[in-house]
Order: sequence, then structure tokens, then C-alpha cells
Amino acid sequence: TPSNSSAASDVYKRQVLDGGVGLLRSGRFVLDWASKHGKLIIIYYGDDLRRRGALPELENAAKLIYTFEFDHTLIHPRAKFLFYPFFSDDMPMRSKVAGEIRIGHSPTLRASKGTELIIRTVEKLERRYKNLKLVLIEKMSYRDALRLKATVDIFIDQITELGYGISSLEALAMGIPVVVKLLPDFEQFLGEHPFVKADEKTLEIVLEQLIIDDVFRDKCGKHGYEWVRKVHSPLRAAQTIVNGMRRLGWL
Repeated sequence: TPSNSSAASDVYKRQVLDGGVGLLRSGRFVLDWASKHGKLIIIYYGDDLRRRGALPELENAAKLIYTFEFDHTLIHPRAKFLFYPFFSDDMPMRSKVAGEIRIGHSPTLRASKGTELIIRTVEKLERRYKNLKLVLIEKMSYRDALRLKATVDIFIDQITELGYGISSLEALAMGIPVVVKLLPDFEQFLGEHPFVKADEKTLEIVLEQLIIDDVFRDKCGKHGYEWVRKVHSPLRAAQTIVNGMRRLGWL
């Protein structure tokens, strides 16, 4: 809390509304507050905007709107993209399993990530490479999932159109190369990135390259380890919001 009472009062005049909705769907409390102070920010996280849509009165009251989902910027004219703030150093250290090349995949909803095709592709490669093992990370506690993820050599996020998610960031933070499908517009926005791209047609070829080329595999892992700490730093996300406040004269 600021030691200066006027500074403390000024802090309470700025509000960040997570998900674009308040305690009541009508937004009554938020709108009452915004009418008094006029310094409202909205941050969308994921399915909140896609499933529910925007609440116009709250949106009109907000001076800044941010989102952690790139596709939101394609459907929302005011939403500005934020790289998700991720605490990379909280991830466990890698614990490689000697004599195996382990491919991990962590589906929350199998159909949305192309899991069945991923399983079939890796099982086909397992018949070709006897030291290869598929590691499915699902239906377990978060702590156990991270511990298991730390044992894999390659991580597949998805081969649909979701882009990369927090599961990818976890793997990158451990120095594990991540295979994922990226749509062209998102990849262009990202610029330089560490992801190994694949889709339904190229997954087997991409995985085989990672399996047989340990130098390439290590290079991708190192790149990802450095990239996630730079691009997804919590300080970077916070600074983006602070800069927006400064432009409006709030700071």
C-alpha cells in the first residue's frame, strides 16, 4: 500500500476487469465505479470473449482493452494483444530418462488438439524407433503433470488451429522443444520464435527430424528456454499495461 494517502487513493481509481464481466452480468457495480473514476481496463483471457461475447456497456466504459488470445484481435477492433505473463523459473528442472526419446502430449480436450492423430503418428514412429516412447500427460494433478513433462525430450502441443498455450510455455521453460501448428497470420505477428511447426500432413516428418537429430533437438530446446523468459516475462506484460496508462495520462 502506498505510504502517501493521496497516492493510495489514486491507485484505487484504476481498475482492471478480468474477463470483461463483473460480479453481475449487468455490470452494475463496475459501471457505477467507472462513472465516478473513468479509468477502467478490460483483459480477456480465452474463451470468455469467444463464448460469451463482449458486454457493450462495460466495453464502452473501458479506456483500454487487452487480450491474451491472438484470435481475439481479429474479431475485436479494440483488443490489443498481450503476451501471457509466465513465471518460467517456477518450472521444475528437466530429468531426462536414459536410453529413451520421450514424446510428450498433454490434452485437456483431445478433439481440440488433434490428439488421436498425434497418438497414431507417434505409435507408428515407435515401431520404427525402438527407444521412442509416447508420454500422455492427462488426468493427473498439476504438480504430477509438470513432473512427468520434465522427463520428455519433445513436446507436442496441438496440430489444430489453437496456437500455443500455457502447456507449451511450461515445456519451453524446461528447455524442451515444442511442436505446434501456427496459423500464418499469428506466425507473422510472432516474428522470430522457437516453435517447431507441424500440421496433420507434416507431423510425422517433423517428429522424425527431431528424433534422429539430437543437435537440432537441443538447439530448439535452448532457443525456447531463452525465448520464453524474454517474450513472456511478467514484467513485459505489466510494462505494456503501464505504458497504456501513461499514454492516457493516468500515471
